[in-house]
Amino acid sequence: MAGPRARDAAGDERPEPVLADRLGLAGVHLGEQPAQRISELLNTVEFGIATTPLALVGKSATVAAMFDHGVPVVVNRDDCRWTAPQTADDREAALVIRMDDDFAAHLRDARRLPAAWRLPGVAAQWLGELAAAAEPVPTWSF
Repeated sequence: MAGPRARDAAGDERPEPVLADRLGLAGVHLGEQPAQRISELLNTVEFGIATTPLALVGKSATVAAMFDHGVPVVVNRDDCRWTAPQTADDREAALVIRMDDDFAAHLRDARRLPAAWRLPGVAAQWLGELAAAAEPVPTWSF
């Protein structure tokens, strides 16, 4: 696991039981890491686990990083309803592993996809939609 370590009231690092340890999985707490190191780690994992509900998974930067690296992501929550239309593309849908009655089969069948840096395309789409939604600026002539 990577990220900031927990601290006690005095500001000292305090040990936390790592979820992977409690589940009998191999895991290590690395603390904060540079982006390059996180990318290297994401290139070695079989799957990731999201803490975000399925309806909001598209808002998670962590899940976006896993998707960009082609990592299948276990989504263990579907307890939130969002009225906006579903925006996940086929690539994201293929990488989501739902924790439903067929979870074991979904996990067994999950496969990584090639890495795909989506930020330029997402930014271009956002800017295009923003421009299309903008009202024309009035021009004045005298």
